[in-house]
Amino acid sequence: MPSRFFKNVSITASALVALTAVVFLAAGRASGAVGTLVGAFWIFLNSFFLFQLLEMGMNSRHRPKDRILLLTVLKFPVLYVVGYFILKSRFFPISGILAGLTAFMAAFVFQWVRMNMAGAMERQAS
Repeated sequence: MPSRFFKNVSITASALVALTAVVFLAAGRASGAVGTLVGAFWIFLNSFFLFQLLEMGMNSRHRPKDRILLLTVLKFPVLYVVGYFILKSRFFPISGILAGLTAFMAAFVFQWVRMNMAGAMERQAS
């Protein structure tokens, strides 16, 4: 997937996450708003590392092994241990974390459908 796609997902997700956090704040749940931001940031990092690994893996000419190792170590043990402690700490409500994860995934699906629809329209036009 091109990095333009991930940039569009990030921009759309930022808007959705900000809107979700504002809704939590308007409801008087500041911890839910912070949980939304934490959940969205966690899944952003997770998907960013995944996209980087996929791009490097699909580029058969240039595979920087040291960078692949670094991203793999950051993504799998470190990021998942951080996620475990975020959930274990109970400092952030689960509803806020799930709202952040859901907002990011909604933006991802929206941009994916948008990208595929644009590609289908281009193929029909030619």
